[in-house]
Amino acid sequence: MNITETNLTFYKDGGHGWLKVSKDFFNRTNRTMKHISCYSYQDNNYYYLEEDLDATLYLKNLKAEGIKINLSFKDDGDYSPIRNLQRV
Repeated sequence: MNITETNLTFYKDGGHGWLKVSKDFFNRTNRTMKHISCYSYQDNNYYYLEEDLDATLYLKNLKAEGIKINLSFKDDGDYSPIRNLQRV
């Protein structure tokens, strides 16, 4: 694997936040997470990793691999549509 940098988006609403990661990219770069908690969500192409555990572990994993992370942020207001997705 020769990935040195990635752009990711962090979504938040009035109560929580999630890191959006494509399933393909997650599968190619994940080296340490054994599973994703039931507090994260998914659609056909993306995981939305919850901020307290899953996103934190995954970002630490990327940093340990030497991958530079460029984060952008999106505020979904009081209630994010991410909450309507299927849980992992």
